[in-house]
Amino acid sequence: MFDAISTANLSLIELKTVNGKELTNFLATVDSQNSTYKDIQLSNMNIDEDFTRQKQVIVDLIVAALDNRFEPMEKDPVLKAASLILSFSEWPQDRNDLATYGNEEMAYLLENFHEILERNGCNLDAIMDQNGEWKDFKAYIGRHKATVAVENFFIYPDLKRRFINMILVLELLLSFPLSSAVCERGFSAMKRVKTDWRSSLKPEMLIMLLFITVEGPELNHFDTNSVFNHWWSSGRQKRPGFNPHEFRGLRALPDPDMEQTHSDDDIDDN
Repeated sequence: MFDAISTANLSLIELKTVNGKELTNFLATVDSQNSTYKDIQLSNMNIDEDFTRQKQVIVDLIVAALDNRFEPMEKDPVLKAASLILSFSEWPQDRNDLATYGNEEMAYLLENFHEILERNGCNLDAIMDQNGEWKDFKAYIGRHKATVAVENFFIYPDLKRRFINMILVLELLLSFPLSSAVCERGFSAMKRVKTDWRSSLKPEMLIMLLFITVEGPELNHFDTNSVFNHWWSSGRQKRPGFNPHEFRGLRALPDPDMEQTHSDDDIDDN
């Protein structure tokens, strides 16, 4: 994650002196002599000093915003340790480097979160022993670096049994909120659910609706039959005077001959 932020910063800084692909294509299409773009007349066209200065100011503002947003996270020792351990693709290939790789970071995480880990049944000694799970975990990553994914340790039964304590550590690391996007999506969902027309929703119902909206299945995977059957068999009246178990019968259809007779009588009366 932190490398991606650094890459984005480098790309932005490069734009201060080198035009990007889209801007390069745009300038190549502009007829600077006639000040036209695809036969469209341009006004106040000045792509020299003013444009370059404005572009540099905009890039500086974006870089400053990224630094203010992510710099505290990059300096946080817990997040740095978690990022180092979970970035399997960046682990060293050399066995000598791999032997000591991440030892300090893992020890730091276990020290900081020993209470919550032990409360959930994690054996910390079994992780950091001389032949503990951490060394076995690194050996496994080193052999399967090209194909390994963190999801594998939660899917395959043999890995779940083999790294029973390390899996608890991985669960903890994956729970770190590296962004506020999830919270923002939750607030957006609440605005969609609790509108002005539904302002009287009780908190319990609002929570259930939000769970369905945020965590529920996609519409094409939603089984409407099971929901309808549950509603129909619940026995609760959904509307005043409505009984789902009451057979109301079929309405009698009007007799066409009778309607025709009434129409003729009306004509005669007139």
